[in-house]
Amino acid sequence: MTILRSEAADFHPEIPQELALRTQWVGWRYGHKRPNGKREKLPINPRTGRRANVNDPATWGTLGEALWSVAARNLDGIGYVFSKEDPYTGGDLDGCRNRETGDIAPWATRIITAFGSYAEVSPSGTGVKIIARGSKPEVRKRRGPVEMYDRERFFTITGDVLEGHEAIADSQGAIEKLQGWLNATEAPQAPREAVPVALEDGDLLRKARAAANGAKFRRLHDEGDAKGHASDSEAVMALMGMLAFWTGRDSERMVRLFAASALGTIPKWRDRPAVVRSTVKRAVAGCERVYDPDWKRPDPMGPKASDDGAVERILEGVETTTDRDPWKKRSGPTDKHMVGGFVELARKHGKAAEGGVEVYASWRVLAENTGVSDRTAKASIRRVVEAGRYVRLIEKGKGRTPARYLVLAQPPTCSKLAHKEAHVGGGSKLAHKDVPPNLCSFYGLPSSKSLRGLLGRWRNPGPVVEADYDRNGRKIAHDTRHLKIPRGKGHALVIEKVVAFPGITLQGLADSLEREARNVARMVRGLIEDGFVFDHDGRYFAPHDLEERLLNERRDTGSEDRERAQRDRHEEDRRRHEEKLRELEERAGQNRTERLRDAALACGVPEEELKSECDDPREAHAPEDALQEEGPVIGSVAEVLELAHASLGVIPP
Repeated sequence: MTILRSEAADFHPEIPQELALRTQWVGWRYGHKRPNGKREKLPINPRTGRRANVNDPATWGTLGEALWSVAARNLDGIGYVFSKEDPYTGGDLDGCRNRETGDIAPWATRIITAFGSYAEVSPSGTGVKIIARGSKPEVRKRRGPVEMYDRERFFTITGDVLEGHEAIADSQGAIEKLQGWLNATEAPQAPREAVPVALEDGDLLRKARAAANGAKFRRLHDEGDAKGHASDSEAVMALMGMLAFWTGRDSERMVRLFAASALGTIPKWRDRPAVVRSTVKRAVAGCERVYDPDWKRPDPMGPKASDDGAVERILEGVETTTDRDPWKKRSGPTDKHMVGGFVELARKHGKAAEGGVEVYASWRVLAENTGVSDRTAKASIRRVVEAGRYVRLIEKGKGRTPARYLVLAQPPTCSKLAHKEAHVGGGSKLAHKDVPPNLCSFYGLPSSKSLRGLLGRWRNPGPVVEADYDRNGRKIAHDTRHLKIPRGKGHALVIEKVVAFPGITLQGLADSLEREARNVARMVRGLIEDGFVFDHDGRYFAPHDLEERLLNERRDTGSEDRERAQRDRHEEDRRRHEEKLRELEERAGQNRTERLRDAALACGVPEEELKSECDDPREAHAPEDALQEEGPVIGSVAEVLELAHASLGVIPP
């Protein structure tokens, strides 16, 4: 299961040839979360699938074996192990890159430029890794966001190379200079820029008190209540974090607002300005997002905003990751296509946001897009959201507004390698006779959007049995073994794999789906009988007219009729829901009119006069300046009477 040394570099030219030819490669997968919130990366022996040891070369392998291990064992990526036998040193710059824009912090740019060697983006997308020729002295290896190693350590490799840094260079001078900094005492900090907020202090505090976490803000800022925190220092830090958000990291404004707060009047903080400023500095350094006064809630079903392709890049990453996952449980295939339904909606109506793509989605639309019943759709949405890997619920639906979700961006592990092999090489370079046929399970040919949509809406038609009866009206028993095997979402997954990897074997299918070969063989036999897959010497291919066959299947099995009936039923549901909302609004208006009439009679004043005093200034006809303040809202009769007495000077009866 090895590749020829002469051809190793041809697999992925992004990886420097001198690295590709060495037998110091491993796979890796994510492990448990560390105390700092990051997940550890576990090296995996590409030959056995067990834990690799960075001190034992017997647990390493070739680049081809590592790639095969990623595909066959569903690992998260490949890695290179540094050894005292090789001439390389690796530098890891953490938290220096903006995942969305690709901008790199100035302090990291200086290091990358000084090295002038191979550099690539880390799996998280927020760091940069450097590999250069040179040796590192046996002294400190890590300081702050910077690490440097030359042995007994492995680096994850993504192939997402920084422009101008494709080749490994001799960088001994830069290594020694950086090592000198590592041995010093102060680590460079990536300063957070202030983003001033053009609101008066009073307006800003009112918004903070009315926010989703307003109760916590009021408790800390207004009341000075430190309950729920281990100490008053933690309570002050929590308040500072919120002030950093609302002020746009404006340190001077934070100091001023804190001094006027309940916590700021405590002598411990009031008399120690240096400690307060130190706390402000830490809060600013930890504040990633700030308040944006211009942010507006997006139109749920309106056109998506222009985002320079960010939405498409994120969604392509989600599709690549879902295609790689085995979706092992019985409900897995349905959940996989449910994620595809979210992706389809996000592609039409989504908006790029921090961490993914925001989209408003109704369970009815998702049921139609994935070809499942309403009950199955609700259950699948619940499982996908609870799993928290691909979709997160931001806000539940209410009234006419559907629920708001975030389709989560996936780590770009090996994404560039996968993209180039899928869209340029097509997997043909992985077809060498010494390479297992399922090596390309991670780098399949992309399916067209129309084919992906057809397979995503695959329905299970079930066996069609025409009952026969004898002359006495009794049903005649039939041997149903010859009848058509029910095809479900699992069969759609098999077709997707065959389309992505032409010539894949049964064992390759079983490995990529993480299912027993005998169960996969049963599904493949049914698909061969139906003409969706054909067998050539133990390797499986899809027919060139697969989409046409799928369309014919949908017509013959009645899937199109069931989809049409489902859409009609959903449209009727929406019509009834809209009528109910209008009825509730009319009833609320009638109740308001009746309460005004009762109040007018009780106060002895004309109804119109009372109505002019009690109208809600937030109505559309209100003057422009009235929209800036909260107006009275008509409640119970007692509230109306109290308002009327106060505004008209009427003595209560």
